[in-house]
Amino acid sequence: AAAITRAKASLQQVQETINNQLPLDFWTIDLRAATQSLGEILGEEVTESVLDRIFSRFCIGK
Repeated sequence: AAAITRAKASLQQVQETINNQLPLDFWTIDLRAATQSLGEILGEEVTESVLDRIFSRFCIGK
């Protein structure tokens, strides 16, 4: 239940950041947190290398 709560809170923060039209850099931290929480729920570990591959497509921080 805690992982679901964390995932929901992280996704709500992402939505708020997107609605406020902030740069991608600002919402990726919360999106990563949501991904990790969802991985816990599914019993799958989301490694840093997987997240790096996902976020490399967004050109974040460049």
